[in-house]
Amino acid sequence: MRNKNIPILIAVAILALVVLYGYVKKDFGPPKNSIPANDLQPSSKTNPLDWKEAEEKWRVFAEQHIEKMRQLDREPRKFVEVKSELISKYLPNFRIYTEKYFTFALRVDGDIIEIAKPALGWQAKWVGPGEEDYESYYRSPEYSDFMSKQRIQVADSQTAIEVIKLTEDIYNRSGYEPSWWEYTASKSRNIWTIRIEWVGPSTYSIILPPVWEIVVDEQSNLKEIRQQRERF
Repeated sequence: MRNKNIPILIAVAILALVVLYGYVKKDFGPPKNSIPANDLQPSSKTNPLDWKEAEEKWRVFAEQHIEKMRQLDREPRKFVEVKSELISKYLPNFRIYTEKYFTFALRVDGDIIEIAKPALGWQAKWVGPGEEDYESYYRSPEYSDFMSKQRIQVADSQTAIEVIKLTEDIYNRSGYEPSWWEYTASKSRNIWTIRIEWVGPSTYSIILPPVWEIVVDEQSNLKEIRQQRERF
């Protein structure tokens, strides 16, 4: 009797193992159509941006630009890439190049955008009718338009200060000694005001830096960067 039951017991045991294996595979194996965690947010170290095509477009554009400018004013020019930690932080998909008068942003897809004319400075809009009737701000429409499209949220004073330091990097106006200059930011309604105050020796004669303003929308997205006109 026992010998007759052995095959049945073996069959039951095998069936139980098959069912258990299916349960374990279903609950603990990788689900169908799943995406590995590493593919959700690729690491910049293991998956760097491919700049090859963009660099070639920039090489052709830069050569043509320099040649065109040389024919106009006969002055020697060359482009230099502007690098800083803040450019990498806030403009990771761009490289910034500048020459004597023009500054361009090269996007990773090869798009080239004129963003600044550093040598010309920021301009105050004439509002007439008198010769001295200018608005109370210096503006750079190209730069503000470029920055507003980057969807940078300026929700705190630290970000406001960093955006202005980023602007100084691009315009080659950075270099304030941290122990002698202090950046402060305050907000009133939709405008951040950023001041750079001298905290060094009182006996030094200095040139006051501009007072900057950042205009934001209701969601704190950057809309415009401007300078207040001279303080007297």
